[in-house]
Amino acid sequence: MKKELTKEQIDTIYDFVEKQGKVPYYDVQIEIVDHMANDIESQMELNPNISFNEAFRFAFKKFGLSGFQKLIEENHNKLQKEYGKMLFSWFLKYFSFPRIMFSLFLFGVIFSLVSLFNESINFMVVNGFFLGIYTILFLRKIIVHKFLQKDNKKWLLQKVLYGANSTGFLTLNFMYQFFLLSSFFNSINGYKIIFISIAYTISIILLDIIVRIIPNHSDKLLKEKYLKLV
Repeated sequence: MKKELTKEQIDTIYDFVEKQGKVPYYDVQIEIVDHMANDIESQMELNPNISFNEAFRFAFKKFGLSGFQKLIEENHNKLQKEYGKMLFSWFLKYFSFPRIMFSLFLFGVIFSLVSLFNESINFMVVNGFFLGIYTILFLRKIIVHKFLQKDNKKWLLQKVLYGANSTGFLTLNFMYQFFLLSSFFNSINGYKIIFISIAYTISIILLDIIVRIIPNHSDKLLKEKYLKLV
């Protein structure tokens, strides 16, 4: 019969992984501890005379500190891909009923607003106004994530869900480039107004998903993935 580790022994592995292994994210710690615990239990099953400390040292040698960092990188890349799929999925929902009604309303409001500013200097003021709002919302999200972490636990999944990645910055960069581009509009005709309104609508939808929707689902997603630990 396979010998199972005690709670104290499991806690010892957690403590080592966090402090000596310098793994700050609890979800990554879970994977590493699970891997090492299984290895230790297997060693103790094959050799009943081996102590926990000896088995622990052998298990750590197999994994190594570099293995800890490698697992963090692998998990981060995996979660980034999942985040991208989630972002795209929510984006598509804005073009299906009933959210499409909001998208059309938003487009109509922006179209009307842009139509009022048909000179480049006025249009640049509007563009700068939108960019300022985007920046404030994005910084607010980062600050909220930093100071409202529950139980002082850091989750790699939560970090990704709160947009500590390139997606939000790409959105802001897109709007900044568009801000520069707007200086070349000496006049705005109907086609340009439509193009600008579509660009703004898409950017606002993406920002709403990045800043509000996905972060608001972070607790639910954490519970789904780590039901017994959240």
